[in-house]
Amino acid sequence: MKINGNSINAVNAYIHTANETLSKRSSERMGKRNVDTVEFSKAGKAALSMTASTSNKRNEAVRAARDTASPERIAALKASVDSGSYHVSSDKIASAILNG
Repeated sequence: MKINGNSINAVNAYIHTANETLSKRSSERMGKRNVDTVEFSKAGKAALSMTASTSNKRNEAVRAARDTASPERIAALKASVDSGSYHVSSDKIASAILNG
């Protein structure tokens, strides 16, 4: 296969043209800025509101649990769980779920 010196110049010309095209495209894009927008439906807004409300309630419950959890109480709970004598009232669980 024989390669003439002229074919390299053709490749260089192609690269130069491609670079000019890319440069023009990028300068055109710089002038126009694409901005993404998001719009939520009423149902979506309601769902977001409920999620935030639930998250706030969970955070409040965690804070309340931390405030009332003494090392002695935690140790007593661990001991009763380990021994198998810990019992949770299903009525209390249902009441807490229903009443928030």
